[in-house]
Amino acid sequence: MNWIASCTRVACCLMIVLLMGCGSSNQIPLIPVKGKITFGGQQPPANVSITFAALETEDELPRIPGQAVIAADGSYYVRTEQAGNGLIPGRYVANVECWKEEPTMDKPGVSHVPLGFRPAKELVVDSSSSAIVYDIEVPSER
Repeated sequence: MNWIASCTRVACCLMIVLLMGCGSSNQIPLIPVKGKITFGGQQPPANVSITFAALETEDELPRIPGQAVIAADGSYYVRTEQAGNGLIPGRYVANVECWKEEPTMDKPGVSHVPLGFRPAKELVVDSSSSAIVYDIEVPSER
């Protein structure tokens, strides 16, 4: 009985030490990013996607890409798969995809996004910001 009680105490102490080491000081800082995407001033097609690639990050933080979670009206928030909602402080380039017909091995795709389109400005996520709004306007098709 004493051996079991001793093992239980040791296990409890180890759990306390491990939990104390899992504080917020080791977490990656994330800044909430949200916005709205429109196509020619209108709501986007249903199959639009926006990704955010890190060009550089502050304080040698990891370069973790972000993906927008987009509502039907075009409003979105950004999520990083490994870290949670928001982006790590740094500079990002946004990439917008929206296919009328997806490309295949036999033929090129047909996109709602004009060839070569990039949002007018890069996204700068500053560590001193509490939240960032980054709207994207995709020009109308010609």
